[in-house]
Amino acid sequence: MMNQVYRFRPLISFLYRTPIRSFHLSSTRSIEWSDIDEYTNKVNTSVYLTTEVYEKDDEWIQYESRRNERLRKRREEFLLGPPKRKSVAASNDDSKPCPSSANFTKKEVDVKYDPNDDRPIQMNDPYLPSPHKCIFCEHNLKIDFRNTKLLSQFISPQTGFIFNQRTTGLCYFKQVELEKAILKARRFHLMPYKWKETVYLDDPRLFNPYENTMKKVVSTEKEKYGH
Repeated sequence: MMNQVYRFRPLISFLYRTPIRSFHLSSTRSIEWSDIDEYTNKVNTSVYLTTEVYEKDDEWIQYESRRNERLRKRREEFLLGPPKRKSVAASNDDSKPCPSSANFTKKEVDVKYDPNDDRPIQMNDPYLPSPHKCIFCEHNLKIDFRNTKLLSQFISPQTGFIFNQRTTGLCYFKQVELEKAILKARRFHLMPYKWKETVYLDDPRLFNPYENTMKKVVSTEKEKYGH
């Protein structure tokens, strides 16, 4: 019994030394308006709120406004895409011109033929393949979200994902227009999201979805010969 008492001796001595304070309701202080006014006056007359702080705040606001303006301009430039190129034949419709419709071949120099002149004449390579043109620009096809048979050619039959530009071989503007048309058709429940309609599985393919179509594109002699 005494061993148990000696065991709790430190705890007993601690409790004996600490005074017991009685709790009274009068000890709780009620907040009055005078205390709030006193606190607000201390805050207003404090050292921390000076004109330098307000000036720094103004500089930060100006910096934030300039940064937001720069981000807005970058976002607009990104949404507009690359600069427009002048097409050979001006189209009346609102569709953007395709850069592949421009003539990339070099113009031959108009030189009069002289049989005595044996100097080399600058001319185009007759064996150079013709520049690549996307399907829509070559056949002047209009992309419409209601033409689901055409749009289904550019989605995967297993997953329903839209093929990228490298696989389809389209130009930048037609690729963007195609993706918007497919998303619009899906939003109007004309096309499924996760697969391809079975009635379109036997249609002839416009391109090979399992190889890089843009890899075969050769538009200049520099790309062909590497010099």
